Amino acid sequence: DYVSLVFPKFLLNTPEFKVTRDYLSNYNIDTIIDFGEQGFKGVLIETISITVCTKSMPTDTHIISLPKKINYIQKQKYICDKKLPYWIIYRNSEFDNISQKLIFNVFSVFRDRQITNRVLKNNGDIRVIKSRNISDNGDQILHIDGYDSYINKDDATNLSVYDYLDGDNLYIAPNMTYNPRVMKKPKGMLVNGSVAILIPKPGVKATKKQLSYFSSQEYREFYQIARNYQTRSLNIDNCSVYFYGLLK
Repeated sequence: DYVSLVFPKFLLNTPEFKVTRDYLSNYNIDTIIDFGEQGFKGVLIETISITVCTKSMPTDTHIISLPKKINYIQKQKYICDKKLPYWIIYRNSEFDNISQKLIFNVFSVFRDRQITNRVLKNNGDIRVIKSRNISDNGDQILHIDGYDSYINKDDATNLSVYDYLDGDNLYIAPNMTYNPRVMKKPKGMLVNGSVAILIPKPGVKATKKQLSYFSSQEYREFYQIARNYQTRSLNIDNCSVYFYGLLK
């Protein structure tokens, strides 16, 4: 009657596991234990355990987090809300209040996987923005000695990211961080895999006020819950980009 599963934590949110999430949510998810990185010695990924009762419909789910020392009961339909792109197991009233301020699902995302250190140089034709080049409040591109990178045009023209070199209405955000910030992408520059390109959906154009909100403490706390307090697999993908919402 009960099935217990151990998975990498990205079961909760990545696009690849959507079918699995949809299937499991039809049953009573009795317990979710978030081990974080404390689950298994020598395993360098976050893990979770899910116990499913196959004989009952969704009711309550017991949420336990070792890293956050959380232990409480959530309504399963609340944390597995089909209106959201994935499960938000630490969802709470503050998360919901901030959600009311935002317009979600306004960007799609592109992340380069081709610009590797092998093709980067200390100087060259085209500047390549990396995550640390985006200032903490997202208002400028920083120059950092020994960190700044460039790519030659001949190497760049055959890469997918080259299509976004001179786009008019594109935005960039660092991957793998709980200090999100978003800024307009400068023309004539490319990004490597540590930075995501956010592509507005038709009719969407962000204001300075909307962009500055992404680096606010309020949004950063909201974003941690939106990412289920993950410490790894924080890439901005086709699911998580949903939560890069613009202030109403």
